Amino acid sequence: MPTKRIKSKRKKTDRQLLEKECDDLLSIKVREAGHKSDIPCYFAGRDNVRCSGVLQCNHIIGRINKRLRWDYMNVVPGCSGHNLYYHFNEPDLHRLIERIDPKRWEYLINAKWQSGKRSKSDLKLVMLYIENTPYIYKRVL
Repeated sequence: MPTKRIKSKRKKTDRQLLEKECDDLLSIKVREAGHKSDIPCYFAGRDNVRCSGVLQCNHIIGRINKRLRWDYMNVVPGCSGHNLYYHFNEPDLHRLIERIDPKRWEYLINAKWQSGKRSKSDLKLVMLYIENTPYIYKRVL
């Protein structure tokens, strides 16, 4: 009878741990700003998707883009319903942002193609920036 090999979990690198810390810190800042607002979900009433669930940190350009992953211009507070819908319908999200906030969209498109590779020291600076800079949530009409 063959023996079953047990896969061991790979230990996360220092870089991966720093990225997770930055993600967690950014998410907390964005959600706190949303909770303090009259309309916590950035997308509420702007589309045909029903708001539902808890408030989350929504990325306009996906987190795979390291240049924009922790950029305040790329994140908005949104409910889990909108986050799930736009995760699978990115073109709809991009058209919506382009329509309601063209300056933000122009910034994101220009920044999207810039180099985004981050060293560990860069990530430490990103974390310091997130810790010390308030996220200001303004819902553009």
